[in-house]
Amino acid sequence: MIYLKNSNQKKITINFFFAIFFIINTVSIHSQTNTNNQNSYNWFDNIIGYENTGIYNGIIYKEKFRTIDNNHKFFLTSEFSKGNIIYYGQPYYNIDMKYDIYEDLLIVKLPNNSEYFIIQLINDKIDEFSINSNKFLKISGKYEAFFNEAISGFYEISYQSKHLNLLKKHKKSRKERIVGNFVYSKFKDESEHIISFNDKYYKINSKKYLIKLFPELKKNIDNFYNSNKQLLKKDKDRFMIQIMEHLSSLINNKATSH
Repeated sequence: MIYLKNSNQKKITINFFFAIFFIINTVSIHSQTNTNNQNSYNWFDNIIGYENTGIYNGIIYKEKFRTIDNNHKFFLTSEFSKGNIIYYGQPYYNIDMKYDIYEDLLIVKLPNNSEYFIIQLINDKIDEFSINSNKFLKISGKYEAFFNEAISGFYEISYQSKHLNLLKKHKKSRKERIVGNFVYSKFKDESEHIISFNDKYYKINSKKYLIKLFPELKKNIDNFYNSNKQLLKKDKDRFMIQIMEHLSSLINNKATSH
């Protein structure tokens, strides 16, 4: 049963104990593979309706900022895209969603009879989500080793290996612009890369910090930068993924040789 509370934030809550019980029993019967697992959850959600599941726990979302010239604060696009999410410990598939980078919020569009709810999900209850195959995980209570800055929020997993992971923290800054009689917001990308290595997090602002993290690989890092200057200039994300692949291979070879 769904109901709206009359409060400033219009919180939406749901009694979904029955849903959890039924999911557990359904999955035990139907999920022999990951694909079957996903199909089982989709089947169950379709039977009882999304409005009777826990994903309706959230806050009615209202846009705060006006933009022009296709500028926006979201990941990839301001339109809703299909994605998957683990929310309150439960997986949901093929959900219409978009990631608000500026405010670090996940917004979903959920059916309500012939209309839709636009809901801001509760960050603390999100374990991970993916949009168009781009996977994000939530990190909290961690600190960056070089600058002692808090590591929290949603991070895109750009590269994973046995020894190190590359994460990207999408960020956008905002400035106000006046056009005629209207005030508009202009958003600018200010994303950064984080390396997860030996259970610690390191912000990599430049080659200097990469060498600081791996001083024994300084020559390899210098050579890679010198050989890939154009890639770094044109596509920093691709550059970072490729150098992570290179360093991961070197670290793996070193580990297996001992």
